[in-house]
Amino acid sequence: MVLKLHILNSGNSIKKIQEKAIKASFNRALKICKKLIDANNIDIVFYHNPKFVMEETGIGGSTETTNLVRIPVDASRELDEEIIFLTICHELHHAMRQREFGFPKTLLDTVISEGLADQFEKEISAKKPITYLDNVDRRILEEGLEMLIEDGHKLEYDYYGLFFGNEKYPKYFGYTLGNLVVERVGEKPSEMVRKPSEEFIDYIKNR
Repeated sequence: MVLKLHILNSGNSIKKIQEKAIKASFNRALKICKKLIDANNIDIVFYHNPKFVMEETGIGGSTETTNLVRIPVDASRELDEEIIFLTICHELHHAMRQREFGFPKTLLDTVISEGLADQFEKEISAKKPITYLDNVDRRILEEGLEMLIEDGHKLEYDYYGLFFGNEKYPKYFGYTLGNLVVERVGEKPSEMVRKPSEEFIDYIKNR
């Protein structure tokens, strides 16, 4: 029933002050995520790799399996301890949800999964997720919500275009859609970690 932290640093890229921030963030996340989403049996691995981080934060994250979370950082940059903490919690929410449903398969699965993890960040911190945009044209948002109704079942879709931007959608659009839908439910994201994505459809339609 443990969460284990691993800091891979043979090259000494991660500085002592950054290690301290990572450990403090991990200890905080451990307490909160065990309590709220029963996070357990997960290895959380930090390492230096600037190629796989968000340009806004210098921190990335991926849930490789339900027992492994990988968090690359750009150790050449100053790392925000609160963002480190929220990234850990975001990925742990993914891990526990995937333990119930497996890795997201459909468009709807992925959008809801990211929306829940982002909103979980809001549940435990006053800091708004970077990936939740508030300046997207209403028409584009409506098109996106309609797409979830019509194409949410699809297994093949433009993941990178939807979540990281293309000629049609702005960067982080998929995350923003997920946040909007999850907010409409009115329940705590920690309590919806095992809620099937199909149960969110009515909240998309009633807009």
